[in-house]
Amino acid sequence: MQLKEFRVRNPAMARKTLRMVKIVYNLIKIRQMEAIRGEAICLDELTFKDTRGVLNEFRSRFGGLLQHPRLLAKEREKLEERIAERTLLIRPGRSEPTAIKLRPKPFQYLTAPRAEFTEIFHRSHYKKTG
Repeated sequence: MQLKEFRVRNPAMARKTLRMVKIVYNLIKIRQMEAIRGEAICLDELTFKDTRGVLNEFRSRFGGLLQHPRLLAKEREKLEERIAERTLLIRPGRSEPTAIKLRPKPFQYLTAPRAEFTEIFHRSHYKKTG
């Protein structure tokens, strides 16, 4: 869920953000559990990312269905079917190491006031041109 860093200004907002992330994670896991209820699928076989994608896909469909409970129930069934069919391929012995893609930017740190700052020009060839 792209949680490498929070873009907040104070610790209170970081705690609130983390709490909201936990709530969203738990709601998605609950939706996955409801989707596989009664089926021979383990919860670990469902992908979190695919479930998020299916939920985003169905999000617009639920807008006007509060007045129509039968249509809402049908859409929920379709949603649960789509979540349940998105299973992982279990490949024993496969190694999936975590690697960090965030790299430092090709700019130097601003270590002095802007009026006094001098740029190191050998780094300019790293900048994107165009």
